[in-house]
Amino acid sequence: MTGHVVVIGAGIVGTCCALWIQRHGFRVTLVDRNEPGSGCSSGNAGMFQTGSVSPLATPGIMSRVPRMLLDRNGPLVIRWKHLPVLVPWLWRLIGNASPARVDAISASMASLLRGAMEAYRPLIGGAGAQPLIRNVGELYVFRNERAYAAVAQRHRLYRQHGIDVVELDAAALREREPALSGDYRRGYYLPDSSYTTDPRGLTQTLVGDFARQGGEVLRANAGEIAASGDSVRIATSGATLVCDRAVIAAGAYSKSLVAQVGIDVPLESLRGYHLELGAPRVQLNGPLIDGEMNFGVIPMARGLRLAGTIEFAGLAAPPVWRRADMLLPLAKAMLPSLASHGADAVRWMGHRPGLPDSLPVIGPAPRQPNVWLAFGHGQLGLTLAAVTGRVVAEALAGQTTAVDLLPFRADRFALA
Repeated sequence: MTGHVVVIGAGIVGTCCALWIQRHGFRVTLVDRNEPGSGCSSGNAGMFQTGSVSPLATPGIMSRVPRMLLDRNGPLVIRWKHLPVLVPWLWRLIGNASPARVDAISASMASLLRGAMEAYRPLIGGAGAQPLIRNVGELYVFRNERAYAAVAQRHRLYRQHGIDVVELDAAALREREPALSGDYRRGYYLPDSSYTTDPRGLTQTLVGDFARQGGEVLRANAGEIAASGDSVRIATSGATLVCDRAVIAAGAYSKSLVAQVGIDVPLESLRGYHLELGAPRVQLNGPLIDGEMNFGVIPMARGLRLAGTIEFAGLAAPPVWRRADMLLPLAKAMLPSLASHGADAVRWMGHRPGLPDSLPVIGPAPRQPNVWLAFGHGQLGLTLAAVTGRVVAEALAGQTTAVDLLPFRADRFALA
């Protein structure tokens, strides 16, 4: 089965969907109101975190909610004004924090993660994007045994799903990253992770390959979506598109689009910040993550990117740039030789699409099977983009998907 497919959203997830669908013989149009790769696909931490099987909600999260409200500089914060809107989402999040749910969610996530890099290889190879990829793993560091012990649940899940983990003491940490402060005493290394030195460049390189292979890239705002029979009509700011299938992959902005095809999803923005330093005068061997504050220092093509943490404040609230600025003193405490920066530091904030069970939505709209959904990847959009695109393309082509899509169905929240 082939035909014309319109993919809404030209971030990394939508781009990989477009490429994989194109590779399965469809004519594809990729639509976005902004330049491809300019949203979270530009500002993310650049890491392919193939070991990230642990969900956001774990046992004991309820006890951490007061701190989220009171500590404005914590790794996960809630803005008071957004709390009334967020309460139902938080209630669902807490409902997914039982040990049984954590194990089930982790198993579903692992089923996607196992094929994450395999799905990328043909796309990266076809686009000639190999120079943008570094296969160097990722290093998590902790100041003391108490902080390290707090991630015991994460290590249990690593072992359960066969993820290779190397535990490190203080001497081994310094051997792997000589620039690291001696205050860090414990850590672990995930050797199978990779990262890109230019997230935006990677997405744009893939989009360029998509266009060279005959794909259409349309800069327009997708508005009204109407599906009937065997066709879908999408009103854009430029024209009305008529296609056989549509894929909604608009990240945190997907909620209003999928509502038009009868789906109400509890999609929330996991707002993330970064601060990029142009001349840091420190050398790192790869991504370095503070496991307690959940922020990373990543060597990029243009310098060091300090990225991470989560803020709940919705899509409309302006950035709180203190969240970006606070990353610099944290990074200097981690890397004492890091140069001080002023005007050359670049701030960024973006909206990562989060669902309360930490699993993306991948599958057809229940009442409109010619509209497919691919969003809600949270902090793993870059990691899961290619495998998401691959399974969506397989399904549209009438093939058996490499991953069981039942745990990712769009109506699972209505059934909960």
